[in-house]
Amino acid sequence: MTESGQPILYIDQVSTAGRIVLTSLDPFYHHGSYFMPAATRFLDGFLPWMREELDAA
Repeated sequence: MTESGQPILYIDQVSTAGRIVLTSLDPFYHHGSYFMPAATRFLDGFLPWMREELDAA
């Protein structure tokens, strides 16, 4: 998290030949643990967005 409490999402395409997606939230853990329903809604939007990003690169 940033000092202001905002989550971090960073896509690194510079330091390696591949791509690293770094986030301060682990939505897969929260989705699989069934205690945070908002994580499922987040993944419903995040995963299609990530697919579009990967296809565009």
